[in-house]
Amino acid sequence: PDFSVQDSIVVQAGTQITLDGPSGYAPYQWSAPDLSCTDCTEEDFTVTPLSTTIYSLALTYGNMCHDTIQYRVITCDAEEYLKKVPNAFTPNGDGFNDIFRPIPTEDADMATLLQVYSRWGEKVYEGRGKGAGWDGMIGGKPAASDTYVYILTVECLGEPFNKHGE
Repeated sequence: PDFSVQDSIVVQAGTQITLDGPSGYAPYQWSAPDLSCTDCTEEDFTVTPLSTTIYSLALTYGNMCHDTIQYRVITCDAEEYLKKVPNAFTPNGDGFNDIFRPIPTEDADMATLLQVYSRWGEKVYEGRGKGAGWDGMIGGKPAASDTYVYILTVECLGEPFNKHGE
């Protein structure tokens, strides 16, 4: 049999899910960094991940052949992710805080749209995807040191969440 990494599973953080092992390959042995069980030997295994975790299932088959399947469970916590937006940045080219964007985490795939506006409502930046970040430039020139407003939209399991601030 060809056991490989299973497709990633995306769930809301703290959601209980069941990982399905293939039938007929007992004994089963589940493992992961955050497992609290002492005897994780069932074919199907229920977990409640609070953060992205890789669960491994060791299998034995045939003449004592061994293999492992990995299940990557990605957690989606939009409210926590939206807390990771800085309140200032310094686009001066020194390599520190030069780009305004949410603090990068594995959940960065959730970022879908970042918009930045001047205090007069003029859109000065719009970026999409996890790489979106404003470099402090407007029309190819450094923006004035001022207050700007941002709107960040993230998506978690198809549901959009917004945050705005300055």
